[in-house]
Amino acid sequence: MSLHYDGGATIIQDEKEESLSEDGVFIEIKKLGGNCRRIRSKIGIEASLDTIWDILTDYEKLADLIPGLAVSKVVEKNDKFARLFQIGQQNLPLGLKFNAKGVLDCYEKDVEILPHGKKREIQFKMVEGDFTKFEGTWLLEQFSKTKNEDNHQVIGGEESSHTTLS
Repeated sequence: MSLHYDGGATIIQDEKEESLSEDGVFIEIKKLGGNCRRIRSKIGIEASLDTIWDILTDYEKLADLIPGLAVSKVVEKNDKFARLFQIGQQNLPLGLKFNAKGVLDCYEKDVEILPHGKKREIQFKMVEGDFTKFEGTWLLEQFSKTKNEDNHQVIGGEESSHTTLS
């Protein structure tokens, strides 16, 4: 996964951790030792979990949505499983480009109903490619909102939805 930083970002950094918050996207990068990093990112979206799920599982179109992802092709697809071939590409100084290839297995988990909404996730793991280890989870959590008789928003209804993608 590659990250793209635009100007105007706020970066908080110490020896092991770096946090970036811009345009409603929170990104945390933690050095784990050697060349390993843990990257966490989170954004709130005014859309239903189902809408975002449909976008995330349209694997052939992910390269149109994810910065730095140049290619995303489905190699195999079954119920709740997809094997993808992906190429990440990052422009570097002096006109150089960084490319990384990988084959990822994606496991689509069932919807879990929660008191305040619902959640669903896609777990992925590189099974072949240019990195020693590349794995993670796309987590969607929908927080349903509705308005009470005083016209204040309350959690738990179905009128509108706020979903967090992390």
